[in-house]
Amino acid sequence: PQSEQEDWPLGIVTADGRWILSPQEGAILAYAVGGHLHVQFPEEEAGAGRPSGLMDLQGQWLIPPSAGYKDLLSITPHVVQVKSAQAHEGNELRSFPSMELLHTRIIDASWWPADQTLRADRGQDFREQALVMDSHGKPLFDSPFDSPYERVNEFDPKTGLSVAAIRVPFTESDGSHSSRTLEGVIHISGAVIIPCEYELIERSFLSSPPRVHPGGKLLAFTPQLQPRVYSSDGKLLSAPD
Repeated sequence: PQSEQEDWPLGIVTADGRWILSPQEGAILAYAVGGHLHVQFPEEEAGAGRPSGLMDLQGQWLIPPSAGYKDLLSITPHVVQVKSAQAHEGNELRSFPSMELLHTRIIDASWWPADQTLRADRGQDFREQALVMDSHGKPLFDSPFDSPYERVNEFDPKTGLSVAAIRVPFTESDGSHSSRTLEGVIHISGAVIIPCEYELIERSFLSSPPRVHPGGKLLAFTPQLQPRVYSSDGKLLSAPD
């Protein structure tokens, strides 16, 4: 059965027949990413995460399984993601190779090559905050944990602009309480260009940076779908209503 096949031990051997990892060591998953070999071993108990380690391509342990990290994943050459030892706290981001703790309560992290940023969704059971970092895990914004942003789109490599969104309380027409997202524009430096109080920032696709019109103009729409025209440095140029 497939479930049994997934637990078969495996090994890694070089083209000249040298064992980097022997099957007797008990690994069940190994793959190469970013010049490193990720190696995982069977869970010791269900839901605890797989004991993991990181090797170089010559078979030397950089982070041995004995270090105790679970579900280890290299995100950038300088940052790894591991399962938190604290129950219900998701994952952690740690610096590599020192393994210094950088960020907690991470749902998932990934490298965005288009704008050269490290992104992570932070929260408990759902995304509460979008973290934007450099390849070393340093936040691009001054106070990321005070940041209200639930979503930050890709930054435009030319303008440095991105569409960001916050979640705010909202009362439905029937009086029930809910929440909604409001959009704005931020610069990769963290500066707010358009405050997050609009229904929509015009752009090509949902995940795209804001569309910059001739003259460096940005277009935003209020919750009543009234247009607002801003300059790319954040000055309100036109409010037709």
